[in-house]
Amino acid sequence: MCPSGPPDNGHDQLVFYYSIDGGAWTQFYYVCGSGADQSNPGFAIGGASGDPGSNGTAAIAGLSGGSVRIRISGANKSNDEYYFFDNIRVSGVQKPTVNQPADVTVCSGQNAVIPAFTGTGTPAPTYAWTNSNTMIGLGASGNGNIASFATPAGLTAPRVGTITVTPTSAGCPGDPVSFTVTVVPGPTPVLGTADLCTNSGIFSLNALRDPLVPNGTWSGPGVTGTNFNPALQNGVVNLTFTPTGACAGPATMTTITVSPAPTATFSPTSPVCTGAQTNLNVSLRERGLGHSIYLPALCW
Repeated sequence: MCPSGPPDNGHDQLVFYYSIDGGAWTQFYYVCGSGADQSNPGFAIGGASGDPGSNGTAAIAGLSGGSVRIRISGANKSNDEYYFFDNIRVSGVQKPTVNQPADVTVCSGQNAVIPAFTGTGTPAPTYAWTNSNTMIGLGASGNGNIASFATPAGLTAPRVGTITVTPTSAGCPGDPVSFTVTVVPGPTPVLGTADLCTNSGIFSLNALRDPLVPNGTWSGPGVTGTNFNPALQNGVVNLTFTPTGACAGPATMTTITVSPAPTATFSPTSPVCTGAQTNLNVSLRERGLGHSIYLPALCW
């Protein structure tokens, strides 16, 4: 029976070690002379006792570094026994790579389109990615290419997410690369204001739009579509314009001041006889201000 390790040559054995970048030696396989592999079922270096031996492969996955050294230590239980190594080959896979993606800038409310990842590796690498800022509209992590995703609308300040992509091939990870996705806000509309009377009739809000931000929707008291009806309003009325379409900017507020329609008061109100002469005082009140107009003498 093989012992748990190779302390002496009381039995036939092969012990396999590796060293990464000149570091410490690490045992990764230990095989008894009978051919029974103590590390990997099915691995055979010899076979039954007295068997001349057969081919086998000692392997370990997941090593990473700039260089690797392999050391094989052997021992046999009799001085007249010997064994030899022939056609030894150490093989591995090239570390996979991912090509550097370009940074992406997209307007608020638009879809962000990320080009497919490309790289090298045998077999072809797979890709895992992470995102530093889910507020751009993308999840925190995923695998494979990133599908087109919607960015948040109505931003007032840019949002930036850093995407880090790591390739993997044959169980070996490659060096990660990073790129950014920046979501920028659209232009903020500059809106006009208006002063109306309650009897001014339907007012078109198109007159208040910013010509650089023509598309959007209006909301607020008295609003129907792009029209404003002052009939039931009074004082300062707040209205909101929300841009729509490509690269939509933030919602913006404006005001319309609605005043009561002017009224006229005539004085004196006492009867005037036919043929008599009198002075007529007309008082107009508009927007809370009184105005007196004196008409010349009238004959009735």
